[in-house]
Amino acid sequence: MIAGLVIRMKVEETPVFEELQSDGSNVRYPALEAIKTQRRSILITVGARMAENGGSYIFAVFSLAYGVHIGVGSGVILTAIIAANILEAFTMVGFAALSDRIGRRPVYLIGAVGVIVWAAPFFLLINTKNTALIWIAIIVAISICHSAMIGTQPSFFSELFTGNVRYSGLSIGHEVAAIFAGGVAPLIATALLAWSGTYWPIAVYLAFFGVLSTIAVIKHRKPGPRMTS
Repeated sequence: MIAGLVIRMKVEETPVFEELQSDGSNVRYPALEAIKTQRRSILITVGARMAENGGSYIFAVFSLAYGVHIGVGSGVILTAIIAANILEAFTMVGFAALSDRIGRRPVYLIGAVGVIVWAAPFFLLINTKNTALIWIAIIVAISICHSAMIGTQPSFFSELFTGNVRYSGLSIGHEVAAIFAGGVAPLIATALLAWSGTYWPIAVYLAFFGVLSTIAVIKHRKPGPRMTS
């Protein structure tokens, strides 16, 4: 909290916000204005985040419980998750740079479609109980599928909103998705496992997140307002 506060106090405002302040075009209640005028952008933010947020909790949280359920030592999966997150620190930067070159939508779709495609193989590879294959399952899930979305997300979501409501609109969409995706994903996945005793309903649930995000990203056809325009 202290580090975040120090950084925030030293970060300069964006040129867009400074321009809004100087010409008096900023709004008094930006959250209400965002809901009133930019509902589509909020909905796209919510939908696009379902695979990223929900998927990350399945990949990095529920996988530990699933491994114990099938008899894989939690240390094997935990070590793979740590390694995948270290690798993701680099791949997300790469995906962010790629989105600057080819656009936000195509890069984000790599992750969203990747969640759909990887949903079943993720569990099948863990089911082998082979350490190398478990590492492949988790590294692809986190360092590629999740990374393509989380690396692109800040710029992609920011560009969905106009400058006068950008922070509020992005925050509403971002946190609403957290409630319905990551917030309940481990609980629902655990309930599905208890009900079925196998992985396939969880894979369907994970793929469903991917479908929602894919639809949301495809619906965003026009580039939004640039952060520096």
